[in-house]
Amino acid sequence: MVSNKYDNIFNNGHTPMLIINSETGEIRDGNRAACAYYGYTLDKLLTLKITDINTLNSQEVFEEMKRAEKEDRKFFRFKHKLGNEEIKEVEVYSGPMTEAGEPLLFSIIHDVEDKLEMERQIKLQQSYFESLYENSPEAIAMLDNDFRVLSVNRSFEKIFQYTLDEIRHRDITEVLCEEKFYDESTYLRESIDRGEFVRKETLRKRKDGKLVEISFLGYPIISNGKQVGVYGVYSDLTRVKAEKREQENRIQMYLNILRNTINSIPDIIGVFRPDFTVAFINEAGCRYFDVAAEKAEGMDWNEIVRRRFHDNDHYAAKSIETKEPYSVESWFPETDQCFDWYCDPVFHSEGHLLLIVERITDITEKKNTRSS
Repeated sequence: MVSNKYDNIFNNGHTPMLIINSETGEIRDGNRAACAYYGYTLDKLLTLKITDINTLNSQEVFEEMKRAEKEDRKFFRFKHKLGNEEIKEVEVYSGPMTEAGEPLLFSIIHDVEDKLEMERQIKLQQSYFESLYENSPEAIAMLDNDFRVLSVNRSFEKIFQYTLDEIRHRDITEVLCEEKFYDESTYLRESIDRGEFVRKETLRKRKDGKLVEISFLGYPIISNGKQVGVYGVYSDLTRVKAEKREQENRIQMYLNILRNTINSIPDIIGVFRPDFTVAFINEAGCRYFDVAAEKAEGMDWNEIVRRRFHDNDHYAAKSIETKEPYSVESWFPETDQCFDWYCDPVFHSEGHLLLIVERITDITEKKNTRSS
């Protein structure tokens, strides 16, 4: 069917190719790649019509071809059925030809499974970015290279009280800076233009003119080695400080409850933050470690523990790492004592680790009684 001039390209090409009668849909020829792709011998392939392969009927195929022509597309997206009944999504590139006066279509078929998977991954990553961008508690502005606003997220609109439509294409300095901060803004912009990441705690104004204490992070957006824009990230320090105060208030609430209950316990009780800063040690613990109760707060728990056990509190470290309670019996040759250590993490309602409560019980006598 294919002229001798192109026979080698047609038959030995790695891409499936079909020649189809454009009026009847009968398959007039196919190359080796087409036979392998569809799972038919050439003799079987030549007994089929394109509608035996395409999941659409003749009218639907015609309509799709018309739609492609209207959209000025050179390819059609179809679903083709293989010999094993498997359905594959393909792109078909077709062009007219004639042979002995017969109207034909020369079609090249590309399996687009890999392309579709790449498109799905790109859409998935885009949706992740959009979700992160829109739902971030930080105010984010996307700017062009002249620091004009292209996009802002919901947190930006909430903190600064501007909608995107109000500030789109406006210079971000004019929007957020009072005149006295212009020099500072110019310095930050010049640093970003040099490809630097900049961070600054400063003040920026809301739409109503009120100044907001913020931490600003700015950095260039680089694509193919060139700066194509700028990200500005604004953390509302008022919110951050309020959250920190709230967390400290919660810690103090726990401590007040603990103080009223554990001072009477004969076991050693230490309460400390995840960075091992002591919040409270009960009276038994103060006596054992020889530390004044009024001086214990703020000390390093490991420093206190080393006074007796000559090592850091690895049990508490384990509990902090796993965020799970940890219990162990351990013999300390330095003091010739056996202790039961129990570490219990205390969490904020939102899941943040607030405190570690550790109970250290001397079980030496109990162990000696059992062994005697």
